[in-house]
Amino acid sequence: MNAKKQQWKYGVGERVWAGKYLNSQNNLHWHTDCELIYVENGELDILCDDMKYRLHKGDAMFFESESLHRIRAIENDSLLKTIIFDSSIVSDFTDGFKLRSPKVDGKTVSELYDYIFAAFTEKPPLYNQDVEAKLRRFTLDLYMENNTKVVLQKMRSDARLKKLLIEIRENGTHYTLIDAAKFMNMNASYLSRHFNAKMGMHLTHYINSVRVERAIDLIHGGDRDMTGISVKCNFGSLRNFNRIFKKFTGYTPTHLPPDYVMTPLLPLDTDAIDPTLCDTKLVESINN
Repeated sequence: MNAKKQQWKYGVGERVWAGKYLNSQNNLHWHTDCELIYVENGELDILCDDMKYRLHKGDAMFFESESLHRIRAIENDSLLKTIIFDSSIVSDFTDGFKLRSPKVDGKTVSELYDYIFAAFTEKPPLYNQDVEAKLRRFTLDLYMENNTKVVLQKMRSDARLKKLLIEIRENGTHYTLIDAAKFMNMNASYLSRHFNAKMGMHLTHYINSVRVERAIDLIHGGDRDMTGISVKCNFGSLRNFNRIFKKFTGYTPTHLPPDYVMTPLLPLDTDAIDPTLCDTKLVESINN
């Protein structure tokens, strides 16, 4: 679970990024930015807000700000055009609304990518304002089209779930399923099913991952009292600590490499951690 980062970022004074990925693979995540993807070659499995999709060559999808999503290429030669832009560009008319379907017209997205890439490469006068205007027009049209009707919906459950992840990250070593159920105002059994359906893992598994993260921080900080760490991180016993720690890292606590880095299972937007998996290759971007 060592992290291998290949992180995109906006240029100075810019709010748009575009790049092309080979064999795109990433963990379930979200970000405040909007994202457009176009399949130039191959096939991909997509999980977006608890719905599964299979995208083929020529298909495209729009991930709204804060939507939970994951991309898994089926073929190694799959090629994905990606546009990411600051949600503030369109938030004045998208806030409070949600698309009925994230699937969009592929030809339009592909042409938009090519236009953005050329503009950010050549940088003619007012290129940034021009690109943002085109993204606003594209997004406005998308929200107004009959085949992608919008519904007034605040997605309170998802928003609360994201706050729960923050709560666990901040208090994870002593956080329990019962604590989470109280926070979500749900029955513990229902929350377990709900969390598993949304995140693709059991809540206790996620809590344990946060505890392991904390234990790694203590070890890297020079703490060698493994019994004490198991108590501080609420593993219950040294035996349980060793078992869970090795399950997540592949190492026992006493043999953890000094340069080991654990990638959070569900990175928060504030973590600034790229969810992209190591098999993915960025083959072009506007910042290259």
